[in-house]
Order: sequence, then C-alpha cells, then structure tokens
Amino acid sequence: MRKISVLLVAAICCFMTASAQKVDLGSLLGKLSSATKDSTATAGSTSSAGLGGVLGSLLSNVLGNDKITTDDMVGTWQYSSPAVAFKSDDLLKKAGGAAASAAVEQKLVEYYKMIGFDGMTLTVADDKSFTMRSSRLSLSGTVEQGSEAGEILFKFTALKKIPLGSYTAHVSIVAGRMTITFDTTRLMALVNTISKFAGSTSLSALNSVLQQFDGMEAGFAMTKQR
Repeated sequence: MRKISVLLVAAICCFMTASAQKVDLGSLLGKLSSATKDSTATAGSTSSAGLGGVLGSLLSNVLGNDKITTDDMVGTWQYSSPAVAFKSDDLLKKAGGAAASAAVEQKLVEYYKMIGFDGMTLTVADDKSFTMRSSRLSLSGTVEQGSEAGEILFKFTALKKIPLGSYTAHVSIVAGRMTITFDTTRLMALVNTISKFAGSTSLSALNSVLQQFDGMEAGFAMTKQR
C-alpha cells in the first residue's frame, strides 16, 4: 500500500484546525480529496464520537500501517465502536465509501449489542494468546502474523477448548487506537458462531447490512487501556 505524504499533511492540518468535539466528515473528506487528487489509498471512517475518533479512523485506514505485527497488539484494548473499511483504487469511490460507511457503522451498533461486542475487552499476552470478553461472550485463542503486511490471523476458541476456526483480519494502529476488520463474509460466519454461544437471536438482517457494498470489510475499533 502506497503512503501519500500529501494526504498526511492535509489530514494533520484538518486535525489542527478542527474543533475537538465537532467535525464535519463531508468537509474533512473534501479537503482530503482535493489534496490527493489522482492518488490511491484505502479509506474508512468511524461514526462513534468527536474529532479524535473520526480522524483516528480516517488516518489509520488512509495510511494503513503495513508494519503492524502481533507484538504491537500486546496489551488490553477496549471496544469503542464498529469499524468499516473499503478497498479501492479510486479516491472518489473511497470518499463516497467513507461517507456510506458512517451509515453502515451506525446500523452495526445495535447488532453489536445483540452479539455482545459492546463493552468488549481484548487482551493480547506476550505469548500471543488472547482473551476477548464482554457481558455476553468469552472467547480466547491465539493471534499469528498473516502472510501479508497488516494481516493478523485470529484462531478462536470457546470455553477454552472448542475451536471456532481461523479468521484473517486487517489490523491498523494509530495513536493508541486499533481497528480490526474482517472480510464481511468471514465476519458473518464468526458472528453466527458466536451468537450460538452468546444466546443471541437470529442476525440475518445483519448479513444484509454487511453485504451492501462490494469490497467492504467490517469489524471494530478499540482503544488501548494498558
């Protein structure tokens, strides 16, 4: 993935001049679009709250830290919001996708509550074992480096002994904020498996939300606690 220095400068300028509590996503994307005309990258957005969340999500997806490893994930992370990312070589398409992703993320909030993702904490130990806990779910497993830069393989188990399969995620970390996104088909498979253990009702409507756009990945954003 190519790093675009002009895009970084534009994003930082937006950060320095915007309000700490209020941000116009359309305006921000407009500034980025004009500053990076004819460039390519990966875009995303977050819909949860304030400048820090929106800009953090935007930067993490635009810059796409390709050097993330499992060592960078060690620590305890707290769920903050759903996350959506688009893969595209067209800046205009990405800008449109980023605007659409805010609406998708908002729809995901209620479904994530049903699954038990809200209030979730992820703890990754030095040996790369992990636990993922909330009021409605308790999962564990291991994380491994994927075959490509930025890819992390999650191997999930339930009740510490029931294998739930392996899922490849794209992970990005910017300023203590981590986004973990999966191919939507794989995320839906994981959600269906988790819902059986968490006692969730049918989530067929969630599949419709996740399949709205081609090239979309979905997951969650987390902030580091320690």
